[in-house]
Amino acid sequence: MKISDFSQSFLSAKMLSNGATVEKKPPATLQEVAPTVDGDSFRRTAGRESDPPSSLQMAPVTPEVPDSPYADATVSGTSLLQDVGSQSEAGLFRGLYLDGDASFPEVRLQFRQDLSRGLSSLSEQGKDVSNLLPLLDKLNAASPRRLYNGLLALSLDDPDNAEIRPLKEQAGLWQALEDFPKLKADGLSRTREHYVSSGHLALATAALNWDTDAKTGLSIADSVIVGGGPGGLSTAYHLSEAGCRTVVFEGGKIGQGFSDSGAQSVHQLRTSGDTSNLIYVGSPAQLGIDVSLPRHLAKSREKGNEARSSWNLAVGEKEHGVSSAQGGETKAPANRSELFDHMAQVANGLSEHYPNTFISESSPVTTIEKVERGDQTLFSIKTEKGHQILARSLVMATGFVGSDGEYARCLSDLSSVESAISLCDDNDLISKSQDLLSLQSGLKDGKIAQNLVMSERMLGRPELRNIIKSLPPGSRIGMIGGGESATKGALELLALNEGVTVDIYTSDPLEPYQTQIPTSVIHPNVIEKAITNPQIAARALEESENFETPVTAETMMELLEAESAGRVRIREMGERFSAKSVNISSIQSERGVTLKLDLKSDSAKQSLEAQRQSWVQAGIYGEGGPPDSATELPNIDLFVIAAGYDKRALSAGPLIQQLVDQNLVELDKGNPILGSDGLTSGKNPMLSFNTAGAVSQPADSAIPGRAIKAFRLAKNLVGKLPEREKPTDRIASKLPFGNVDTVTEREEHLVSDDWVNAFLDNEGVTSQQIADKEQEMALTVGLDQHQIAEQEWDIERRFPVANGALRKLLSRALVDPTSLTPAEKVMVQRAQSLSERIYAPR
Repeated sequence: MKISDFSQSFLSAKMLSNGATVEKKPPATLQEVAPTVDGDSFRRTAGRESDPPSSLQMAPVTPEVPDSPYADATVSGTSLLQDVGSQSEAGLFRGLYLDGDASFPEVRLQFRQDLSRGLSSLSEQGKDVSNLLPLLDKLNAASPRRLYNGLLALSLDDPDNAEIRPLKEQAGLWQALEDFPKLKADGLSRTREHYVSSGHLALATAALNWDTDAKTGLSIADSVIVGGGPGGLSTAYHLSEAGCRTVVFEGGKIGQGFSDSGAQSVHQLRTSGDTSNLIYVGSPAQLGIDVSLPRHLAKSREKGNEARSSWNLAVGEKEHGVSSAQGGETKAPANRSELFDHMAQVANGLSEHYPNTFISESSPVTTIEKVERGDQTLFSIKTEKGHQILARSLVMATGFVGSDGEYARCLSDLSSVESAISLCDDNDLISKSQDLLSLQSGLKDGKIAQNLVMSERMLGRPELRNIIKSLPPGSRIGMIGGGESATKGALELLALNEGVTVDIYTSDPLEPYQTQIPTSVIHPNVIEKAITNPQIAARALEESENFETPVTAETMMELLEAESAGRVRIREMGERFSAKSVNISSIQSERGVTLKLDLKSDSAKQSLEAQRQSWVQAGIYGEGGPPDSATELPNIDLFVIAAGYDKRALSAGPLIQQLVDQNLVELDKGNPILGSDGLTSGKNPMLSFNTAGAVSQPADSAIPGRAIKAFRLAKNLVGKLPEREKPTDRIASKLPFGNVDTVTEREEHLVSDDWVNAFLDNEGVTSQQIADKEQEMALTVGLDQHQIAEQEWDIERRFPVANGALRKLLSRALVDPTSLTPAEKVMVQRAQSLSERIYAPR
C-alpha cells in the first residue's frame, strides 16, 4: 500500500478524499474496443543492418487495442472544477482557475494575514512557532509547504489543540492552490499525487526486507533517482522491471516541466506521437507495454482534445497551436497534453505495482553525501520532508531550470529597471503579491502602474494571464528570445489579448524545422551509438551546433502572417538584446508607465534594416511597406523573457555542487564528464545522469534521447547491483497489438559504427534507401521530370519524416513557385538557408 491521491494537500480533503491510499491491485480486465490506431502509420521492414527494423516502421495493421487500466490518471480539469461548489473553501480553485472571479495576489495576502494571526495566537499559548513566523515575513515558493509541514508536526505533538488543525488546513489549501497548474496540462488534470512520508518509507522498506545499514539503521535502496521528469520516470520503469529496489524523489510534481506551470504556451510538441514515448526497449515490444504512449495514443489524443476545448470554452480563451493529428497517427507532432497523460500513466503504473518502487513528489532532495562502508561506497540522500535513505546507485534526473524555475535566465538589464516588477520564478511570483495587486488595480482604471518583466515559463499562472488580458488596446509586449519557447509564447500572448502587439527580439534569423535537433541525430541507432562512442557523439553535437535553434514551420508561418497584419514585429538584431545594444529607460505615456527603448548598436541597426528590406521585397507588408521604422524601437509595456537557461547557474546548483565537492563528478563547461560507458560519472561508476541539463550528445536534450538512455542506463546498473527476481506485480507487457509481434525481446536498434557514420554522411538516410531511390529515379522518363524527382528527393533527405508540412511547401515551390504567398516565400528562403548550413560540404 502506498500513500497517494493528493494526500499532501487540502484539495485531497475536499475533492479527492484526504489520506486515501492506492491499493496494490491485479491488472484490470481489458475490454476490446474498436480500432483506434491508424495502421498506415506503421511500416515493418526486413531485419538487415543496412535498413534495421524499427518499432516506428511496421507493416500496415488494424490493431484492436484495449483501454489502458491507467486511463484515469488524468481527467478533464473543467469537469473537476465545475463539480466544486463555488461557496466551498475548495471553490477557490474554481474562482482562480476557471471562473476568474478571484484574485490570486489577494488570496495569497489573505492567507498570509490569517496564518500570521493564528501563529501569533499559538505563540501566546506557549507553542514554539519561531521557525514558522519568519516564513511569513519573507514569502517564497516553499513558504506554504514549510508552513504545512511545521503545523503538521505541531498537530502530532498536540492532537487535541483546536487551533492548529484549521491553520494546517489553510496552509495545505494554499499549497494546493499554488500547485494546481503543475498538475494540469492543456485542460487535462492529474487525479493522483504520489507521496510517501519518511516514516512510511522506513516502515515499508523494512517490511520488504530491504538491507539496512548496521551503523545508521537506514534502509539501502538499489537506486535513488532524483527527479521525476522524462529521464527519471523512464529510468525508474526499467529499474523497476528488473526488480531493483528503487526510490524516486521529485522536488515538485511528476511531469511539472510539461505542465501549464512550466510550458503553458507549448501546445504542440516538437516530437511526434511515437518519439514522445518514455518506454523504449529497442524493438516493437514497447507496443505491448501498457503504459507505452503509441499504444494508447488515439484514446489519449481524444481525451486531451476534448479537455482542452472544454477548458478554453470555460475560461473564454482561443484554442491555437495544437497538432492536427487524428486518431493514432504517430508521425505527426504530439500535443503536450498527450505527453502529460503518458507521464501520469507511467507514474500511476509504477506506484500501483512494483512493491519495491516508491515515488515521492513534493520531496526536494537537500543533501547527497558519500558514505564509505568498507570497500563499498554508498550515497546518503536526505529530503526537505525528512526522508533519509542510503543507495547503492544514484541517478540525477533534475532537468534544466529547477522545480521553481530558479535557473531560468531572466535578464538583469530589464529586471533592474526602477518601474519593473521582475518575476523570474515562483519565488518572485509569491513574494511580490502586493506589487501584482497594485498593478491589477491600476489596470482596472486603464493605466499601467508598473511594468512586468516575466519569464515565459510563467504564462500558465492565472494572475499573469489576467494581467495580459487586461492590458489596454494598443499595448506592446516585448518577447526576448528566438527559439520555440519565445515564438510560441508570442502566439500565446496574441491569443490572450487581441489588442496587443508583440515585438520579438532575437539575435538570429528565424528558420523552420520540426524537431529541436536534426532528425539524423535523433534516430535511435545514432543515439545508441553516441552513448558509448565519443567520436559519433562529437559528430552529432557538431551537426546540432550548425543547426542552431529553428522553430516549427507552423509557428513561423503564424508569426509571419501576424507580421503581415501588423500584430507582430520580428526584430532580428544580429546580436543579443542587452544594455550594450539597447538603452532602456522608464517614462510616462498615455497608458501609464512604459519602457522606452533606444537602439544603440550600429550593427543591430544594419541587421534590422536588411531584414526589413528583404521582407518588403518578399511582399510581407503588401504594397508600400509597413508604417513603422525598422530601427526606431517602440515603447514596451511588458517584457517576457524566453532566453533559455543559465548553464553556469546549473553547474553551481546546490546538489550538483555537493557532488563536485565530494569528488563524485567533474564538470566541463557545466556538463558532467562521463566514463567510458557514456552513462556514468567518470569519477564514480554508480552515479549517473539522465537529464536535459547534462548533455553529452544532442539527443540528451530531447525525450527520445532520455528514453533510450534510461533503457541502457538501467541495464548498466542492473549488472552492478545485487541480482533481483523480476516482480510478479508489474505493469502488463507483451499485450497484443494487431499483427505486431510484441512478445519479442530482441533488440533491433543495434548496428555497426560504420552504419551510423554512413547514415550521418548521407544526411539521415540509409545506404539502402539511397540505392532504392536511385533505382526508382533511373526509371523516370524525361529530363524535366528526372530533375524534379532529384530535387524532390533532396528535399525529402534534408527535411525528413517529421517535417511533412514544410516538405510539402518546398515541393510546391519547385512545381509552382508563383502559388507561394509572401510568408511562404520567406519560409522557403529560410528553410533553404538552414539546409545549406547543416549540410555544407564537409
